[in-house]
Amino acid sequence: TEAADTLNVINTLALNTASLSGAGKIVVNVDTGTVTLNSAFTGGSGYLEITGTATKTITVPSGGDFPNLKLNAANVTISAPSLNAATTTFASIDLDAGIINLSNIPTNSVSGVTDIDGGTFTTGDAAVTFAGAVTLDGGVTFTAGAGTVTFNGAYSQGGTSAATFTGGSGTLDFNNSFTLAALNTFTATSGNMYVREMSVAGTFTHNNGTLIGDDQNCACPNINFPNGTTNLYNLTLGSPYGFIITEAADTLNVINTLALNTA
Repeated sequence: TEAADTLNVINTLALNTASLSGAGKIVVNVDTGTVTLNSAFTGGSGYLEITGTATKTITVPSGGDFPNLKLNAANVTISAPSLNAATTTFASIDLDAGIINLSNIPTNSVSGVTDIDGGTFTTGDAAVTFAGAVTLDGGVTFTAGAGTVTFNGAYSQGGTSAATFTGGSGTLDFNNSFTLAALNTFTATSGNMYVREMSVAGTFTHNNGTLIGDDQNCACPNINFPNGTTNLYNLTLGSPYGFIITEAADTLNVINTLALNTA
């Protein structure tokens, strides 16, 4: 499809082989149709939008890839029934309504932007890498599990309404900026959470985990918490350049261990 073109699929969109490209979009309304994905489909740079109110489950096979995906269907779940052996790649994700559950879908990369404005997003026990920026807004819930979740682009939580991030026990690795806006809630992993630049104005709960400042490339990165008191369980600082911790009039309590390594 070309730019501004829309191709509506009334019944079934079968993504079998090859990939989807073009600047237009394919729209599937689940009230009359559905989407099937084959493991031989390689995603592509095209655009797929799923809408409607019917209850449907779209199953992701082992190794099946998605183009740029927009899910705006409150009763649609994208998931896999058991752990996939091969990884899946998304060109980008725009979640406005519905459920994307990657618990059984190891995700090699979400190559572009991930914009979660509604619905529920779960990574569970699968390893997931976000190559582009990740934005949470609109009262959404992001739930992690035992799998490692890597954020290589900027992470931003909050905007017009509060969002909730619930960490599990797996590693959270934020390799770019981390911003938690006021009114938002972030529960860290009970394992290790790595940060580079961190700005917190919302509610940060440590979950008995370890916050690790480990930027090796940025001179004097900042870890800023809101005015008032914030509790951390373990804090490890490992940047050779040092860290600037909090702003004036803040109180930071380290409940268990403060480790200064190369900081």
